[in-house]
Amino acid sequence: MKRKPVRNISACFLFLGLFAAMPQVPGMAQQAGVQTDRSKLLPRVLVLYFGIHDKGFPSTIRFLAYESLAQELRLVLPDVVIIEPARSGGSMTDAQFPPPPETAAARNKAARDLGGDAYLLIEVSGDVPNVDVRYEFSDLLVPARSTSGSYKKVLDSRFRNLNSLFWIVPANVIKDRLKPREQLVDVTFTGLPGTVIAQPGTKGREVTLGAGPGSPESDATVRVAAPGAYRFRASLPGYYPSDAGVTVDQNPVTVPIDLRKKSLFTFDFTLTDLSFPALSASYQILPETLFVRATFETYLLSIIPFGSTGSDYDRNNSNRPFFLSLGSSMLKAAVGTYLAPQHGFWGVFRPYVMLGPFVRLVSMKGYWGIDPLIPAGAQLDLGFELLPESKLRGIIAFSPRIYLAPDTALAASGLYDPKQFWRFKFLDGFILQIPTMYVGVRFQP
Repeated sequence: MKRKPVRNISACFLFLGLFAAMPQVPGMAQQAGVQTDRSKLLPRVLVLYFGIHDKGFPSTIRFLAYESLAQELRLVLPDVVIIEPARSGGSMTDAQFPPPPETAAARNKAARDLGGDAYLLIEVSGDVPNVDVRYEFSDLLVPARSTSGSYKKVLDSRFRNLNSLFWIVPANVIKDRLKPREQLVDVTFTGLPGTVIAQPGTKGREVTLGAGPGSPESDATVRVAAPGAYRFRASLPGYYPSDAGVTVDQNPVTVPIDLRKKSLFTFDFTLTDLSFPALSASYQILPETLFVRATFETYLLSIIPFGSTGSDYDRNNSNRPFFLSLGSSMLKAAVGTYLAPQHGFWGVFRPYVMLGPFVRLVSMKGYWGIDPLIPAGAQLDLGFELLPESKLRGIIAFSPRIYLAPDTALAASGLYDPKQFWRFKFLDGFILQIPTMYVGVRFQP
């Protein structure tokens, strides 16, 4: 019973000593006594993760352990901004700290989200007096400098050695590895004129390679903080984009950009109304801007469960076949254009529009040729490419059609069944069909 007051008195003196040495702004690096050329250096930002088992350590030890660690890091890293989730997201009064993210990938992401470019994880386990400490340091700018380790300490019963020496191992490790960032380092890209170099996730940070005198290649330069690891994307109309990973230290870097040219042809396989197959070939007159397309769409073979059928087919027939031939096909031509750059919206959707005529063909016993009831028409396509920057991409479109029908009533009898009247509008000499749609895949070598 006599030891308890002594322990509490020791804890109070250590507590007062820690707070006396703390800087005025928690979590920020001390600036006094540091002679640094601020015009050349950018501060590093370290996220400090701290985990300690509540069952093995009372709240007094948990509090003092964290404060002594934070103070030691401020002393050895005077030019580093330290972000402390334990202080901002926990309760220092009860020494209750939020648990660190469980995986290294999660810790990396959380550190970046907090604005950090490195993190230090300290995990304390065991119990008094035998304490196990594990540390993990990750430099997000130069991953090769990351490291981890562990060590054991015997904690004095009066906490007298819970000071800077207790954390000397991780403090020295991080001091040697967390290097300052040089502010101005040139990264020069060389490649085809007109190539746009952009840094994903960074608004407004892009350059365009200008024409080089007497050379088919050109260059452009961006300035980045070093050391660091960066990812850039190069894009040029008519070429597949390319990603470039760049690691910089203290010296300028030159990065050649090699883009692979897209074919001017694209090939589509689609299912109209999820039932009727079609094959298409397109040619780009102006790459990424204007193209022409030819399509063969057939109703000679259709998949019944998903599509519309002609009036000669009874939907209520329980013995209906899986496939059905309606004896007609269409030859279509169209001219189209894209409504967005080649990367589309968010790199996922790229809208396009097409318009063109078609000829309707029939094949029946005794007659092969243009359908005398519905000889021709026109179709408008409003569609999207899915993942437009890949070779193989998905497509989906809605395509209202208008049919030329000299005898509207007779043409209608062979065009739709009574249950689908809502899809057709009858005009004088024409039939408007809405909504028709198709889905499929597009391949561009």
